[in-house]
Amino acid sequence: APKPIRIAGYSRAEGVEGNPNWTYSIYLDLKQTDGTAVYGKVATFRTGSHDWEQAETIFTPAAPIASATVHVFLRNVGGTAWFDDLFVGEDGGPNLLRCAGFEEEDRVDPTGRRRLLETTLDLHANALHIYLPGSLAGWEDPRKDADGVRGFLEEAATRGIGAWLTVSEGVKPIRDAKDPNFPQYYCVNGSWGRDWVETIGKVARFPLAGLSMVPDEYNWNNGRLAPLAEHRDPEVKAFYQQLGTYCTCPDCRASFRAATGHTLPAHLPARLATADETLRRWLTWRYDCANQWLARSVAAAKAANAQLRTDSLICVTPLCSDFWYGPGVAWDRAGYEAGLEYPTTDPYILLHNYLGDSTHWYVTETTEHLAGASPQRRCGVVLEASRLRHDNRELAPVERYGAALSAVWHGARELAWFHLNCLTGDNQLAEDPAYAYRGARDVYQLLEQIDSWFADARPLPGVALLFSRASCDWWRFYAEAKPPRTDLLSHASDDPRAASVAQKEVLYYLLRQGYPTTLYYLDSVGEAELAEHPVVVVPFPYAISDQQAALLERLAAAGKQVVVVSEFGSLDETGQPRPRPALLDLLGLPQAPRQQAPVKLTRGPVTGEITCWTDAKAAPRPRVTYLPGAFGLELPVDRSNERKGKLRVLPPELDPLVVAEWRAVLEPAVTPLLQRELRGDDVELAARRGADGATLLLAINWSDEPRLVPLPQQLPYTQPAA
Repeated sequence: APKPIRIAGYSRAEGVEGNPNWTYSIYLDLKQTDGTAVYGKVATFRTGSHDWEQAETIFTPAAPIASATVHVFLRNVGGTAWFDDLFVGEDGGPNLLRCAGFEEEDRVDPTGRRRLLETTLDLHANALHIYLPGSLAGWEDPRKDADGVRGFLEEAATRGIGAWLTVSEGVKPIRDAKDPNFPQYYCVNGSWGRDWVETIGKVARFPLAGLSMVPDEYNWNNGRLAPLAEHRDPEVKAFYQQLGTYCTCPDCRASFRAATGHTLPAHLPARLATADETLRRWLTWRYDCANQWLARSVAAAKAANAQLRTDSLICVTPLCSDFWYGPGVAWDRAGYEAGLEYPTTDPYILLHNYLGDSTHWYVTETTEHLAGASPQRRCGVVLEASRLRHDNRELAPVERYGAALSAVWHGARELAWFHLNCLTGDNQLAEDPAYAYRGARDVYQLLEQIDSWFADARPLPGVALLFSRASCDWWRFYAEAKPPRTDLLSHASDDPRAASVAQKEVLYYLLRQGYPTTLYYLDSVGEAELAEHPVVVVPFPYAISDQQAALLERLAAAGKQVVVVSEFGSLDETGQPRPRPALLDLLGLPQAPRQQAPVKLTRGPVTGEITCWTDAKAAPRPRVTYLPGAFGLELPVDRSNERKGKLRVLPPELDPLVVAEWRAVLEPAVTPLLQRELRGDDVELAARRGADGATLLLAINWSDEPRLVPLPQQLPYTQPAA
C-alpha cells in the first residue's frame, strides 16, 4: 500500500504579493507506478514579509510513487523569497531530495548534467534552449561562475552543443506605498527597460550560441503587474487596480509628448474606444519605442559578444496573427531596423490563434512571416513534441516530421521542440514519451542527412507576396472604434481581423496549389529583394506608404507582373486617410470604387459568384492586374471549425472558381507545381534551386492515404532536376 508523503521546507519572504497558494510554494508533480499522474501537490507559505517559516503538507497517494518533479515556486507574483532545508519523502523516512539545502558543493549535479547532454546528442540535436532568471548573482562576473552556468556552457560546447538562452526580468518586490520600488511598470521606456538592456549586456558575456532579446511570452502591456492589484497595502492595491491594459507611465507620457506633441491618455483599455488623432499617433509611437528598445538590446549583446546570435522566443506575440499593436512589436521593423537576427516563435498546431483548430499550414504560414521579417530570411521555430494539454489529442506522425520539414524549408534555421521533458517522460503530457522521443530524433536525423542540400539552395523564384502589417493594424484600429469608423472601412465587414484574414487566405491559396511563393513585408521590403521574382502579389494594401506605392510602380515599369487584390491604398502607413488612394493610378482606376455586390464569374468550365467592386472600371495597364473582389475575405480556411483539441482538422477544399482565377492571372508567368486540383487531398509541394541549378523538391502528403501527384514536365525557372 502507498505510504504517506511529506512535503516540507523553510522560506523567508519580502513583499510577496497575493494570497497563499501554489504561486509561492513547494510544488510537486508525481508519476505513480500504475501509470497515472498527480499534479500540484503543494506546501504553501504565508505571503507578505516574514522571517524563516516552515510549510508542510502530508498526503497519501492513491498508488506508490515512481518519480517526482520538485519545484520551489515564486511565480506570477511580485516579491522576493528565499528557500532552504526542503524535504520530500515518506513521512518518517529519509529525505529523498539531493541538495535539499542548496549547498554550494551540491549545486552542480554532474550526473544530471551528463544525462542532459547525452540525451541531446542522442536526439541528434546540436543545441538547447534554456531559461534562467536575470537576477542570478553569477551574471555579475563570468570569471567566478558563481551559479555554475559558465561551466555548463563550456562542457556543452566541448560536446558540440550550443545553448540559446532566454532570461527573465521580473517585477521587484514592493513592501508598501513608501517602498522605493513603488510604483513600477513593465515598460520599455522606463527603469524596467533599462534594467533589461543592462542584463542582456551582462549575460551576453557568457559563451552562449544565442540570446533572446525579449523575455519569454513578451507583451508590452500591464499584464505582468496584475498580481499587484491584490497587494496587502490599500494604496498599492488601488493604484494597480486602476491601470489600463497599456502602459501610460510618466516615462511614456514624457516620450509621447516629445515625439507627437500630444498628451497620452491616462487610461488605455485593451480595446481602444476611439480612433482619434492622439491614438492614431500612439500606435506608431508604440512601435517606435519598442523597436528602439530592441535595438538597444541587440547593441548591448553585440558589444559583449559580436558572434552571439540575437534571437527571440516570442511565445504569444502573434507573428502571423491579427493583433500586432497589442503586443507592441512590429517584427519586420525588428529585423530590418533593430538588427534582430533570428525571430523565433512557436506555431503550435494545437494552439492556433485563429478561430477553430488549426492545420499544419499554420506552421508554414508562420515560418514565412518569420523569415520575411528580416532581409537575411532566417528564423527559428519551436514545435510541439507532444500534446500541450491533457485534453488534447496526440499529434499524428506527419504533424511532427511534416511540420518540421516545412518550417526548415521555408526559412527556419533553428528548430526546437517543446518540451524536452515531454520527450524523456518527466512531463506527463506525452501519452507515449518513447513515441514522441523517436519522432523528434527521426526528424533531427533526417535533417542531419539533408542539411548539405540546403547550404546553397534558395526558394524557387516565382510569386513574391507582399504582406501588409500596416493594413492589419489600421483596419483593426478603425473597426474596433466605438462606433466603428465605417466611413474609413472600405469593405462592409467590421471584423477587426478582416485585413489579416484576407491576406492569409491568398497566401494559403498560393501555397496549397504549389505556386513558388515567398512572403515579404510590404512595409519594409526593398526593390533588390524582389529582383528574381517575376510576379508580385499584394493581397490587401489598405494602408501603404508613398515610398512603397512608388516601389510597386517601379516594379511594374521594370517588367514584373504586379497583382493587387481588392484594396487600393486608402490610408497611408500611419493610418491617415488619403484624399486620393495611393494605388489608383497604378491600377488604372479613375476613382476609388464604392459599390460591392455578388458578381457571377466564369473561368473556363467553372462558374460561381464572388463579391466584387461593381464600379471598378480599370483602364488596362501592361504588367498590372487588379482583382476587384473579396478573394480573401470570403474564403473559408480556419474559420468554420470548433476548437475542441481532440479532432484533427484538415484544410477545407479550395474553391474551384478562385483556383481558376489565380491560374488565369498568374500563368504563364508562374506555373504551379500541382497540375490538377486534388479533391480531398492535402499535399505540400515546393521547390528550391541549388547553386548548380539543380532542383530540390519537397513533397509532403498530409492525408492518411497514399497520393499520386503529377508534376510538370519541367519545374519552372530551373534546370531539369538532378
